[in-house]
Amino acid sequence: RAAGGGGLEGQELRLTSKKEVLGEWARDPELLEQLSSTFKAAEPFPHVVIPNFFTEEVAARIEAAFPDPEGEGSREWKAQGWHVYDNPIEGKLAMDDVRRMENHADVFRDMWKELQSTGLVSLLSNVTGIDGLENDPHLHGAGLHYHPQGSRLEMHLDYSIHPITGKERRVNLIIYMNRDWEDEWGGELTLWEGDPSGMTRGPVQKIKPRFNQAALFRTSDISWHGMPDPVRCPPGRARKSVAIYYVSDAREEATPRYKASYKARPDDSIRGTAAFEGYSRLCETRIQRRLEYSDVMQELPGWLPRWPADGPGGAKADL
Repeated sequence: RAAGGGGLEGQELRLTSKKEVLGEWARDPELLEQLSSTFKAAEPFPHVVIPNFFTEEVAARIEAAFPDPEGEGSREWKAQGWHVYDNPIEGKLAMDDVRRMENHADVFRDMWKELQSTGLVSLLSNVTGIDGLENDPHLHGAGLHYHPQGSRLEMHLDYSIHPITGKERRVNLIIYMNRDWEDEWGGELTLWEGDPSGMTRGPVQKIKPRFNQAALFRTSDISWHGMPDPVRCPPGRARKSVAIYYVSDAREEATPRYKASYKARPDDSIRGTAAFEGYSRLCETRIQRRLEYSDVMQELPGWLPRWPADGPGGAKADL
C-alpha cells in the first residue's frame, strides 16, 4: 500500500508538537493519575492500557503509511527492510530502520522523534513511577512489527541489559494500528503470573490489539508476556504495532539477561510429548542465539516454515 493511502493522499504527514501528536491522556492530570494508579496496582505485574494514544488524525496517518511487505517469500521481504523471524517459537516481521520507514512517509521519522522525546519520557516516568527513565536511541528490538496469519510469539521475558549501552530495559510500550480488528482473529497480548524460573498462573490478562490502543508494562524478572496463540486474521490482514522500549541506568539488583528467555505455557497441549522436549531445547538455544535451520530440523523435523524464503511450496526458512 502506498504511503498516504486510505483517503489521505496529498496530505502532509509530518508531525509537529506533542499537543498535536498524543491523545487527551497526555494533557489531563486526572487521567494521568488514574493511569499511574492502575499501572502500579495491576496484576500479574505493573501495566496499563492507554486508549487513543495518538490523536485520531495522527493515528490515521500512521495507519495509512504503515508498510505491508510485498511479494510472497521472506527473501523478498528482507530486501524491503523487514527482519523475518520464522521458527516454532516466534513468527513475525519487524522493521527498525527509520530511514527505510521514511521511504514510506515522513510520519515515521517524526513519530519516533515524539516517542523518544523528553516530554513523553517524563510522562511515562510519572505514570510508571520509575525515576531516571530514558529513551533508547538505538531502537534495539523496537520498530514496526507485523504479524500476518499464523504468526505467534511464545511467552517470554525480555532481555534486561541493553547489548550496546549496558542500560537496563525498564518499560515496554506497544501501540496497535489495527482498525476494524475482529476479536475472533486473536492477536491478544497475553500476561502470565510467574517468577524468574517460569510461569505459575494464567493467562491473567489478555489485551486486545485495538486500533490506537497502547499497552505499557514494566520489564522485569516476572513480566511473562507474549502472543502464544497463532493469529487467525484472514489473508491480506495483519496484526500491526509500533513497539518501543525505555531504559535506565542498570540497578545493582538487575538480573543480567542479554536475550529474551522463552518458555512454553504450563497448560501447553504438547507438554509431556517428545515434541515438547524438542521445543524446550529450542527455547533454551534461543536464549543464547538466533535459531538456525539445522536446530529446528534436529529437534522438530516435521516443522514447516510459515513463509518460505522462495515463496509458497519452498522449504527454507528465515529463522
